[in-house]
This record gives sequence, structure tokens and C-alpha cells, in this order.
Amino acid sequence: DAADYTGLTDVGLYDLTLCNGVTMYFPSSTYLYQHLQGAIASTNPGGIVFLGDVRSLSHQLLFHMRKLIHIENVSRADVYKAGLVSRAKDKDRCYDHHMFYDMHTRGMLPGVAAVEIQIKRGKHSSEFTRYRYDVVFHLSKDRSAEPPAPLPVRKAAGTEMMECAAVVAALTAAGPTEDDVVVCSNVVNTRVLAD
Repeated sequence: DAADYTGLTDVGLYDLTLCNGVTMYFPSSTYLYQHLQGAIASTNPGGIVFLGDVRSLSHQLLFHMRKLIHIENVSRADVYKAGLVSRAKDKDRCYDHHMFYDMHTRGMLPGVAAVEIQIKRGKHSSEFTRYRYDVVFHLSKDRSAEPPAPLPVRKAAGTEMMECAAVVAALTAAGPTEDDVVVCSNVVNTRVLAD
């Protein structure tokens, strides 16, 4: 039982807790949350909890459509409807990456200092590098510490559709503030662009 950490929650045992490639088989998001609570409790302060090969909910339909086109030779005209049917039959659980950020910002993961979502690394295009991601939970050195408050984010006027260096230059020209955060949103994932 991946959510049962009985006997493993003594502080000082582990610097890293790793759960790789199995979240798709968890019966529910509640079970995933219970797993995370146990993993966090059994990992030393300042350690890492790592969830690997998490199936992306936002890319699930693309995954099914690509499979239908390339493996089952479904025509492009019929692929969307067939993809919806295929996705409905999918038994593996997928997760929206925003869920992990939301759990953290809502204080549901005490002891977690930061959550990091990483697209899968790799030189070759595959199901893993296209439709999965990893989640890294960085634990606080002090378990009783409150999660850090979100940093203020300000938007520089006219920065839509700009290259990253131009956005940084626009923010710099606007004048620095303490703890500036540069947020790049709606960045195209070229790995799935053709899908």
C-alpha cells in the first residue's frame, strides 16, 4: 500500500522519498494526497519528496489522439471524436499539475517549502517525454514553519508575446522591486505542438 507509511515516519530516516511511475495506478486523488502526507512525514526536514512519471491530465486527449493516428490509423477527420471515446475508457489516473501547486498554496502540505513541476527530460520523443512530468516537493528545514507567502507579481505593460530577455529588460526598465518574480505563462510545449 503506497499510502501506508506505518513505521516509516520517524524523523531522521530518509533524505529522499521517491515514488516513480505508479501514481497512474492510485485509486483516487485522495489516495495520492494520503501518500504525499506519509512521504512528507517520513522524509527529513530539508529533504525531497519526488513523484516521477505523473501522467498529464491536460495532455491526456492529445496522447489518445496521437496513439489513434499513429498506431490505429484513424483518419485526422475522425480522430477527435475517437480520442474522446478512447480517453473515456482510459483506466490510468492523470493529474493536473496545478493541483500540486494548489495543495501547497492552500497549506495542505505542511512542511513543504516549495513545489516544482518539471517536464520530462530526454532527447527522444516518447510517451514519457511528451505526456508526463515530475513533481519535486522541497521540504522546509523547519517542519513547523508556515508556507511562504506568495511573492508579489507585477506585469510590465506590453510584455505579451515577447521573448524572455525582452520581458526581463522591460521589468528592469520599470524599476526593480524587492523579490521580483518573472512569470512566463502560456509557453508553448514544442514537444506536443505537432499533436
